[in-house]
Amino acid sequence: MKVHTLLDHAGHIPAFVVVTEGQRRDLAVARGLHGPVGSMVAMDRGYIDYQFLFHLHQEGLYFVTRQKVNAQVNVMARFAVNRSTGVTADHEVVLSGPKG
Repeated sequence: MKVHTLLDHAGHIPAFVVVTEGQRRDLAVARGLHGPVGSMVAMDRGYIDYQFLFHLHQEGLYFVTRQKVNAQVNVMARFAVNRSTGVTADHEVVLSGPKG
């Protein structure tokens, strides 16, 4: 059994909860999420599915993820970061590989 939860930082209760059998992939559940425009989604590399990320972009959502090491990207902009917070880089990128 898995509990997939979407937290809304504007409140103190989950905005979305789905209980599935343990074999259901998190990405399959995430594809069904619809957040308000301007929402930010933080996810791990296991969610790297470029069609899904493009869908988030089209819905007006922002996402933060750790990219796969072999990803081909063009850096469009670099932003200053405070490395003492653990953030090592903040870049706006365009995917340039064959699946990008």
